[in-house]
Amino acid sequence: MEVFRVRNDVKYIILILILALAFRSVFIGTNFSGDAIDTISPARNFVETGVAAVYSTTEVNVHEFAYQTDGVYFNYTHPPMRVLLYVLWAALVGFSNATMILLPIIFGLLSILFIYLLGKELYSTEIGLIAALLASVVRYHIYASVIGFGDNFLMFTLIASLYFFLLYLKTSRYVYTIPVIIFTVLGFLTKFAIFAMIPVFFLIALLYRDKVKIPISFLIIVIAIVASIGAVYFSYPVTEYLTGVTNEEFNFFDSYVGLFLTATPSATDFVAQKSFYLLSFAWQFTPFFAALVVLSLFMKRDKSYWFLVIWFAVAFLSGMSANGQDFQRYMVIAISPAIILVAKYVQDVKGKLFDYRKKMYLIASFLVVFALAAGFGLNDMLPFYEPWIVGIFFLLAVVFALHPKRKQLLLGASIGLSIFFLIGTSFLVNINSSVVQQMVDETESRGYPYKELWTTRDISMYLSEEGELMFLQRAAFGEDFVVNNNVEYFAFYSIYRENDIMEMSKLCEDEPFFARVNGRNVGLVCKM
Repeated sequence: MEVFRVRNDVKYIILILILALAFRSVFIGTNFSGDAIDTISPARNFVETGVAAVYSTTEVNVHEFAYQTDGVYFNYTHPPMRVLLYVLWAALVGFSNATMILLPIIFGLLSILFIYLLGKELYSTEIGLIAALLASVVRYHIYASVIGFGDNFLMFTLIASLYFFLLYLKTSRYVYTIPVIIFTVLGFLTKFAIFAMIPVFFLIALLYRDKVKIPISFLIIVIAIVASIGAVYFSYPVTEYLTGVTNEEFNFFDSYVGLFLTATPSATDFVAQKSFYLLSFAWQFTPFFAALVVLSLFMKRDKSYWFLVIWFAVAFLSGMSANGQDFQRYMVIAISPAIILVAKYVQDVKGKLFDYRKKMYLIASFLVVFALAAGFGLNDMLPFYEPWIVGIFFLLAVVFALHPKRKQLLLGASIGLSIFFLIGTSFLVNINSSVVQQMVDETESRGYPYKELWTTRDISMYLSEEGELMFLQRAAFGEDFVVNNNVEYFAFYSIYRENDIMEMSKLCEDEPFFARVNGRNVGLVCKM
C-alpha cells in the first residue's frame, strides 16, 4: 500500500504546510542577529524615519560595497529586492520580531509548495508529497525559513523558475516561459550571485531537448538573463527611493557585480576552508540526512535524476569554489534538489518502509538520536568547543549508512535530530537570540548611554530609540581597541570566543555581566 493516496494530494499538501508552519512558529518572536541586521534594520529605519539606512554612526571606515554620507551608513552589497520586501512588509504589518519573521517563513512555505510540485512533475504525486513532508521537518530547510536574509526568497524564486522551465521543455508551451523570466528576474534582483546558477538552465535544456529545439530553449534562457541583468541595472530608482542616495553618488550596479566577482576561488587555507564548508553543510542538514543525500546519488539515473543532480552539483561546486561566502546561507539554493532526491530514494521501498516491523527501525533511530542529543546537550556551539561530540553523530551516521536498514535508520535519525534542535537554545538562531536579549536587557538596566555604547549591530538595533535611525559604534575585541577608541561602555558577544570574552572582562571598571548560554560565557556588558 502506498504512503499517500493520489486523490488526496491537495488535502495532504495543505496538512504538510500546516505542519511546516507549526515547526517554524517555534521561532516567532526570536531576535534577529548578526548579518540579518543588514536586511532588518533598513526596514526598521525606513518605518521610523523614511530612510532605509543600515545605521547612523560617527565612524569613518566604509567597506568597498557600502556608502556613508553625513554619518548615515548604507550597504549596497545586493540588489534592492530583499530590502524592498522587508520594508514593504514592515510598512504593512508593523515592525516587530513576531511580524518580521513571518516573511521568511512565508517564503519557506512557498518553496515547500514548489518542492511538492517539482517532485510531482519529475516523478509522481507520492514523491512530491514525501519531499514536501521532508522539507517541512528537515533542520536545514527550517533554518533557511527563519533567517532574515534574501536567501530564502532566492530559494523560492529559483525552484519556481526551474519548475516552470521544466514545464516549458516538456510541453513546448510558451506560456510557461513568462513565469520563468519573472522568477529569474526576481532572483537576480535579490542576489546577483544567482548568476552562478545559469549553467543549470542550459544543461537542463540539453537534457530535455525532445520537444523544444536547443536554439529555442537557449534563446529563452538568454532572454531571461538579459531581462534580469537589465532589471538589476535599472533598479536604481527603487534604491534611490529607499535610501535617498542617487546612482550618481554611488554606482549601485557596479557594487552588486563587484561583490559577485570578489567571491572567486582562493588557494588560501584551501583544504581547511573547504573541509569546513563541507562539514557545515552536512551539519545543517544533520549528518543523517546528509548521508541520505549521498546515498541518493547512487540511484537509478534517468532524466529526472540528472535534472536534480545538475542543479545540486552546480550549486555545490559554485559554493565550494568561492571564497568569502557564508557557505551555509549560499547553499540554501541546493536544499530543494537534495530533498527531492532523498524523497525518491526513500520512496523506492514504498509501503515496506512503513510496515510495522520496518517502522520500528525508524522509531528506534529517532529515539536513540534524540536521547543522545539530549544527553550530550547538543547545540550549534559544540562544533567549536567540543567537536568530538559532534563527531559521534557523524560516526553514527556512517554506521547507519552501512546497515542493511540504512534508509529507515537514517530517516528516523535525521527527523529526530531536526526536532531536537527546535527545543531550547540548541539551534544557532535561538542561541544568538538568547544572547542578544540578555545583553539588551542588561544594558538597559544599567542605563548606559546609547550613543556612547560600543556594541554589535543587533544589540544596537534593539536599543535604538523610536523615531530615530539606529546608531552604531561597532565594538571589537582587544585592549588596543578599547584604548585607541576611548571605549567607555561596552556590550559585545561572540558565541564561539568564550576565552576572548573572559580576557576582555579584565578591562572592566564595574561588575562585568556575562551573557551565558549552553554553559558558556559568550557576551560581555560593562563599563571599561
